[in-house]
Amino acid sequence: MQSHRGEFTVQASAAMGQHLRVKYDSNDEAALSGIDDACIGTLKDRVLAADDQCTVIPLNVDGTRIMIADGAIGIGDNVYPAASGKVSATVAGQRIGVAVTAATADGDWIEVLPTERDSNDLLATGVNALTGATMTVTAAMCKGGHVTTSHSGAATVNLPAGKVGMRVTITKIDANAAAHTIDPNGAELIQGAATFAAVDAQWDSVTLEYSGAVVGWTIVGKHIS
Repeated sequence: MQSHRGEFTVQASAAMGQHLRVKYDSNDEAALSGIDDACIGTLKDRVLAADDQCTVIPLNVDGTRIMIADGAIGIGDNVYPAASGKVSATVAGQRIGVAVTAATADGDWIEVLPTERDSNDLLATGVNALTGATMTVTAAMCKGGHVTTSHSGAATVNLPAGKVGMRVTITKIDANAAAHTIDPNGAELIQGAATFAAVDAQWDSVTLEYSGAVVGWTIVGKHIS
């Protein structure tokens, strides 16, 4: 593999379209990047067949990139990873950058300015208060936000579908001894467990971060009485 003006070549795992986002697969070959994958860049040219050498433009090279939209994206919209190497205006994973041209439909080419993480990406969203026997944490609250929970008895705190980089702190503020059980979406886990039920005293708190489909939610901090 050689690097020239930021570009580098790698063997492709399959035929792929121009300007799609790619990752390294388990064979160290370029493959289409999904929402939660570590993207290495975009394809400079179309790949005709598996095992061809392809040129990748890293995302950290100065300038804009042509990418492939999965639907409508407006000028100035934040751009996020989508399935099959495409990009989307739908919040998912870690923000890639800002659209400097518009896309109207799936498959459109769009020019994107990659940007560093800033106030538009996974920034704290303040304190969000939830109450009731069933409480729902939204994706917007998982941008480094803080959620307080309160109920007169046992309660379930439902998490949204995880996206890489989501982080949220949940604190129980009522004075009773009833557990507020944190329940991930679907089959997602919290450090290998289906739920987390240790938040059962006043001011107990846990900070969770989503690390992808394999790992799920991890506990990156907690205060349990």
